[in-house]
Amino acid sequence: MRKSLYLFVFVAVLGVTTLAHARMIAPPMIAQRVAVADLVIVGKVTGFGDKLIASEMFKGDTGQFQTATLEVSATPFGTAVKKILVGYTPAPAVGGGRPIRRYGSVQLERGQEVALILVKHPTKKDLYLVQHYYDVVPMKDNVAEVGEVKKFSKLLADPKAGLASKDAGDRFATAAMLVTRHRTPSPGGEKISPLTTADSKPILSALAEADWAAMTTKFPRMSPQLVFARLAVTDKDGWKPPTDFTKFSETAQAWLKDNAGKYRIQAFARPGDKKEEPSD
Repeated sequence: MRKSLYLFVFVAVLGVTTLAHARMIAPPMIAQRVAVADLVIVGKVTGFGDKLIASEMFKGDTGQFQTATLEVSATPFGTAVKKILVGYTPAPAVGGGRPIRRYGSVQLERGQEVALILVKHPTKKDLYLVQHYYDVVPMKDNVAEVGEVKKFSKLLADPKAGLASKDAGDRFATAAMLVTRHRTPSPGGEKISPLTTADSKPILSALAEADWAAMTTKFPRMSPQLVFARLAVTDKDGWKPPTDFTKFSETAQAWLKDNAGKYRIQAFARPGDKKEEPSD
């Protein structure tokens, strides 16, 4: 039987009377969103497609996307582009065809300057997707949030520098994003492609050396405990959870230190990511 840490988060939604007025759970931390992105851009919305297009995310998919074009001024993460086509699920419409402007749907406007956290469409070349409303960060009145998008994108774009940073928060954030990225399957990408021990070692070492109490406070939704749980290590990897949960952090850090030069992170293959060697 697999021994692993299961953490359950219970969210109570109160006062929900209609879909249009439903309250949404808080979005993931920006570092979490950036971690699974294929592209992060800053740009201006210049236009929209005349009609919806077939989403074609999988065989038999009958959904539709609205498309928008953007002039790109910066590419904090991913291959630099000057112009891009993005797709997203349009807000549901009411009588007369007017979209319902409700919390939770992607909203873009012509002339709007935004930072977008994007993923590749699994079948349509050169089309990127805005998956969630919170992956749109308007530049206006969101200076701090846009700054975080750029900061975490920079760390992910140059992870070696991030893992070697003099800032403890940057070292942990880089390691946490890499674990999140490698341990999150992309659409249709359930194949495991383990990292080499050389690539795994600095990530595991950064987690081991982090101040777990401080990083839990600084990154509550990406705590070291949650990041470690994402590794999904078992007794076959030499992991034995402590019977006293107050010893969990200490035990996990000891495992990370002992295995930093031996364990290979079991990464899900991602389209476009560097192909790792099959063995060391």
